[in-house]
Order: sequence, then structure tokens, then C-alpha cells
Amino acid sequence: MPSSLALLTHAEDDERKRARMFGAWSAIVSAAATVGPLTGGLLVETFGWRSIFWMNLPLGLAGIALAQWRAPAPAPQAGEGGGALVLVSHALGAGALGALAFVLIEGPELGWTSPTVLAAAAAALVLALALVRRERGSTRPVLPRALYAIPAFRAAVLTGLLINFGTFGLMFVFSLLLQQVHGAGPLDTGLAILPMTAAAGVANVLSGRVIAARGARLPLLAGLAGSAVAAFLLTQAGAATPPWLVVAGGALLFLAVGFAIPAMTATAMQAGGRQHASAAGAALNANRQVGALLGVAVAGTILHAVPGWELRLTWIFAAIAAGYAAAWMAVLYHVQAAAVVPPPGYAAD
Repeated sequence: MPSSLALLTHAEDDERKRARMFGAWSAIVSAAATVGPLTGGLLVETFGWRSIFWMNLPLGLAGIALAQWRAPAPAPQAGEGGGALVLVSHALGAGALGALAFVLIEGPELGWTSPTVLAAAAAALVLALALVRRERGSTRPVLPRALYAIPAFRAAVLTGLLINFGTFGLMFVFSLLLQQVHGAGPLDTGLAILPMTAAAGVANVLSGRVIAARGARLPLLAGLAGSAVAAFLLTQAGAATPPWLVVAGGALLFLAVGFAIPAMTATAMQAGGRQHASAAGAALNANRQVGALLGVAVAGTILHAVPGWELRLTWIFAAIAAGYAAAWMAVLYHVQAAAVVPPPGYAAD
């Protein structure tokens, strides 16, 4: 995904056209998220859960062929974030994230005071500190330090983390609610999720047009505000709430999130420019993956710790609403209405 964003950045010079391209890119991702649960549910019910992995083979081969055929290869970028892979730094980062994932996923099951969980938490902390120390002293850091000197980029990356925290947490708990409380099967669950992800795809396209005309700040603020309000409304849901009403609330949330995502992507990639397009896309998507991990883990922790679906949904959606509100504040203070202004001495293109 970071590579696809970098290729789009190099494919077009006009910022307005880039904004529409990022909107189309986000809409295609949303369309895939729409078809994915439905296709997954159909495959699981028909052929078993292992069948979903076979789907990646033809799709991966098609992606390779299309990239080779239609995507021109940009020249490698030298400087910070460019050149050969820094394997030690990547290994430290991967190890820290792996240990963090273990803690968040196994903590509710094994217990937060379990020696195994505590050891994994210590490993995550030590590896993360080692990575930070190495990056600060390196002449060739994994991610360009100049990028993080741009407030709008930091806000966009944080927004990506918090958006995925909310959307993946919602989809995780919503799937469990449908199957455990309402007795839905995998296919029915996929069909129920369809309106939510479809709403995001529609909003992605609309957002791209608004960004091209008005800039990224307006759709970012509007989308995040709508997401926070929708998540707050969902705190009132419970086991007795009709599934269609929860779906409607989820669709409203995804509609608002879908309006914010292309603006978030455009902000991050505009800050990176062509020189650091790959690094900007990588940082944005890595943080979104961490957000997805945290969203599912926090939702799982609440499900284990809180009795009754009414309280569980209240706590989970309150956490999601708080995350979107925090992202809204970051955008309000750090993303200006004008184009992203890099710090002195920074060459964006």
C-alpha cells in the first residue's frame, strides 16, 4: 500500500489531480473492504476458512502484472529514508511491534500479570527504546526526520492511527455482536457489514473532489467530527438494539470516516512530496496498521473485562469516540487551510 501511494505521487504533478487520485485510491480500498467480508463469508461457509488464503494468489499475480504494465518506475530517491535497507533498525521495529501485538492480544486471555505477558511487554519497551536511540544517532534513519518536523504530517499520521483504531474496533465488536448475540452466520455478517463499507467508498470519491476544490483541512475536520458524533450515538446501543439500527449507526460512522481518509492521505503525501513519497506512505500505513491492532486489542480487552453487552458497547464506542475527537483536535491545531509548509531547508519535490 505505501508503494501504491508513492507511485501515485510520482504519476501526477498537479495537486488537484493528485487529490482526486487519492480519493479514487481510497474508494477502491473501501470497495475491497466492502467485497472482502462478503466474499470471505461465502468462502468460509462453502469451502472452509482455509479457502480465503487461496484468493490472494490470483489477486497478487494480477497486481504484479498491472504494476509492471501500467505503473512507470520512478527514480530512486537518495538521502534520508532512501538507499539500502537498514536491517537492524527494521528488525528492532518489527520485534517491538510483534511483542506489543502479543501483549495486547494475549493479555486478556493469560492475564496482565502473567510472566509471559510481562516479559513480552518488557521486550517491546526495550526494543522500542533501542530503535529510538539508534534512529536518533543514525545518518540514514528508517524514516526521514524532516518529515516529522512538519506538524501537518504528524497530525495526519496520528489521524491514520486513530481512524483505524475506531473502524477496526467497530468491525471486530460488530461481527461478534451479530454472531454471538443475534446468531448470524459468516455470510450474514458479511452482508450486514456491506452498507457500512459501501458508505465509506461513496464518501471517498466525494472527498477527493472537495479536497481538489477546498483543500484537505475541511473534509478532515468534518469527517472526524461526524465520526466522533456517530460513535457517541452508538454508545447507546445494546444487545436488545435491532441489528439494522446498529448497522445504520455504523454506516453513518463509516460515511464520515470515508470523507476524512482521502484528506488524511493527501496531507501526509503532500508533506512527503516526491522526495519522501515512499517514506510518507510507509509511515502513514504502518501507523494505520498499529491503530488496527490497538482497536481490536482494546475492544477485546473490554469484552473480557466488562460484563453484559450494554456496558461493553458503551465502553468500546466511548473509546472510539474519544479517539476521533483526539484526531479532530490534532487536525484543528496542526493542519492549516493552505498547503502544507515544510520546515526551512526541506526539499519536498
